[in-house]
Amino acid sequence: MLYTGSFEGGCFCGAVRYRFDDVIDCGYCHCSLCRRSSGAALMAYANTPRAGFRLAAGKPRFARTSVEFERAFCPDCGTLMWSRSIDPARWDLVSVHLGTLDRAADIAPAIHICHADRLPWLRVDDSLPRADDANVPHPGHRGDPRWKDAPC
Repeated sequence: MLYTGSFEGGCFCGAVRYRFDDVIDCGYCHCSLCRRSSGAALMAYANTPRAGFRLAAGKPRFARTSVEFERAFCPDCGTLMWSRSIDPARWDLVSVHLGTLDRAADIAPAIHICHADRLPWLRVDDSLPRADDANVPHPGHRGDPRWKDAPC
């Protein structure tokens, strides 16, 4: 895990709240789906095991943003909060949008993904690794000093 512990977050109006334990990976996504759905030049995210992700309050709605993924949003204020695979057997993580976390500053991104799809005018001056697509090496294999194997 890159980060262990409990995290909470929710939408702008507070109608939908969620909780999760542990962050496997986190970063910035530059893909056009993340840009279009968020209205931002990139999306900061934290991936957490789906089994440890739980709804704490409210009921989100879901928008299917591709053949394989859907995004949860608040039906009252419209805040996009997380993305997940429509088929949990295909991808067993939830990708939480970092800006919706109560303690977003506690999770620092570790990689840029879909970097080949970035906006040409966007300059992010950091030394994080860049992956041209979403097929990235496991964070434990990237040499990130924050990585800790999960206890047995």
